[in-house]
Amino acid sequence: MSGPTSDHGTRPGSTPGAAEADRDAWVSSGLAALSGPPPGGRLGPPERLLSGVADRGRRIREITASWGRPVDRDWLGLLTRRAEIEHLTVRGRTSCGGAAHLMRAQDGWVAVNLARSSDLELLPAWLALAGDPEECPAPAATTGPPDERWRADDRIRPDLERRVRRLPGSALAEAAAIVGLPVGVLGEREPDLHAGVTVHRFAGPVEPGPPRRVVDLSSLWAGPLCGSLLAACGAEVVKVTDLRRPDGARSGHPDWYRFLNGEKAHRELALDTAAGRADLLALIAGADVVIESARPRGLQQLGIDAEEVMRGPGGPRVWVSITGHGRRSTRVAFGDDAAVSGGLVVHGDDGPWFCGDAIADPLSGMAATDASLSCLAAGTRGLIEISMAGVATAHAGATLPVPLAGRVL
Repeated sequence: MSGPTSDHGTRPGSTPGAAEADRDAWVSSGLAALSGPPPGGRLGPPERLLSGVADRGRRIREITASWGRPVDRDWLGLLTRRAEIEHLTVRGRTSCGGAAHLMRAQDGWVAVNLARSSDLELLPAWLALAGDPEECPAPAATTGPPDERWRADDRIRPDLERRVRRLPGSALAEAAAIVGLPVGVLGEREPDLHAGVTVHRFAGPVEPGPPRRVVDLSSLWAGPLCGSLLAACGAEVVKVTDLRRPDGARSGHPDWYRFLNGEKAHRELALDTAAGRADLLALIAGADVVIESARPRGLQQLGIDAEEVMRGPGGPRVWVSITGHGRRSTRVAFGDDAAVSGGLVVHGDDGPWFCGDAIADPLSGMAATDASLSCLAAGTRGLIEISMAGVATAHAGATLPVPLAGRVL
């Protein structure tokens, strides 16, 4: 199956010099080597990716520079930082991290993400709800990193691909939402005017200015990246961890966890106790920015409603809420399947391939930072809703041709 490609050598409106610079940046960042079939990937970038990343990076730099603490990064290199630290490589239609898998469905492609130890156990219920008439035995539960878990159950993959291929993508997505399995249908998310970022404004006097105290309740990649970038512009960032549910990033390479969280103060709270919840509420009341990546009902179980907090007097100037498909959706998503939902893949003659490493995560972290700084600079009190699939859509597009003959990372 041949996917969309572009006749242009780079993003629309670019000069020939910019085209060459884009090609060099795509290769030198390592993104080309992580995008496409093995060995070495080496397909071109999606049409809107390079310009989108450059624009966000420029806005972050300009706002923070106006406060005397300019934050500048190799923004494309930031997208490959985890792969660099953990020595990840392109793995074809298995994601670089080893947990997500691109598979043909009856009417297109889906990404099935088996990132958690419970996800393999959800497969029988998922397939049954999606309309598979065959009985699917549950695979034995295993432990260890995602790639090891998958290898332990690699015997089920041919059968899983066969079953997925005869089911429509919409049925697979609907069933996944019911059982809580991260599944994305390629291109299901339509582009929107807000590029996956919606700011809900709340009344109240707010002085414009840089962030002072940030409470980071998020985990994994997108939210912690936002917190680390706010720390870089001078904010005191406190990372709060539930003793019952440590950040999943801790199970990865320690250097990766330090990269995202090394500049933060750390508080571990027992959120299943009244004392722990009271401490959390006190931290939130004293923050001017809160970052979280939980679905709303998760925080509501702790007695926290973001919209009620923002409607009340005082409290945060900005609340950042990062989810896979938006606050109104019950679907679970991680970086690789959210990217596929947004159509952020690269296409070759034989179909789609993953673009980069869980790329919706760092893109959403950048989007959250950009939106937070914009609200703080404008004196806007707002709840910033980040949809990872929506952010991915804003960076997707036809795959640009990049002449890579003889060039390797």
